[in-house]
Amino acid sequence: SGDDADCDLRAQKAAEGTFMYRAVRAMLRLPDAHALQAQACRAVANVCAGYDPPSLSRRQRAVSAGFLPAAVKAMQSHEGNDVVLLQACRAVTNVSAGDDDAGLALSQYAAVADFLRPCAR
Repeated sequence: SGDDADCDLRAQKAAEGTFMYRAVRAMLRLPDAHALQAQACRAVANVCAGYDPPSLSRRQRAVSAGFLPAAVKAMQSHEGNDVVLLQACRAVTNVSAGDDDAGLALSQYAAVADFLRPCAR
């Protein structure tokens, strides 16, 4: 539908710009700002949704920008905040879906960080 095409186009434009790096930088600069953490994770989750070739590229860009460690830090810092945990888990799931480089990066990262525990709630 036209709405899906518009959404895909907006996601691609966001990923092609500096969105991922700015989102990660904001998360790391303001680790105590729970609303920012939740909204940044929500935005990354939305931009990285899908399985088409452009979404694979967006997921890789999120990994390259350092989103996975930023999401881990958000989950650890806001362990009692269900909104942050939900949005971070959604984002991590979308970024790591599949068996491409982003999924492999998550597997490697998960080997050294026990951050999926909050996602199992």
